[in-house]
Amino acid sequence: MELYLDSADISAVRRLARILPLAGVTTNPSIIAKQGKPLWDVLPALRDALDGRGTLFAQVMARSAPEMVEEAQRLRERVPGVVVKVPSTAEGFAAIQQLTALKVPTLGT
Repeated sequence: MELYLDSADISAVRRLARILPLAGVTTNPSIIAKQGKPLWDVLPALRDALDGRGTLFAQVMARSAPEMVEEAQRLRERVPGVVVKVPSTAEGFAAIQQLTALKVPTLGT
């Protein structure tokens, strides 16, 4: 079994990563929005809160496959090591296929 936090609360992740055997943190746009901070501030802070001991997942918001691929690549450039969550829709599956060919790790959601 692996334990993941579904959170963007940086202080909670930092506190719980110290005491729990976390496999990582998963987020989505609504979880990020609750923090009231820009995505590009929250994701690196979450990665740092894990202190190199887990996987960070972040979801694309685009609706078309080409836009999802572009957004996924931007996420990977700005937050190295992130696994990109892609909606399990027809467009999402098309994006996952392209991202897999580009060796971008994905998770259908």
